[in-house]
Amino acid sequence: MRVLLESAFVLHRRPYRDSSLLLEVLTR
Repeated sequence: MRVLLESAFVLHRRPYRDSSLLLEVLTR
């Protein structure tokens, strides 16, 4: 869970489009 939070924080700094795609892969 902590890893997801850290990755989400890093992804949040990137463009929303890229973060949304990566989040979809992580949630699967």
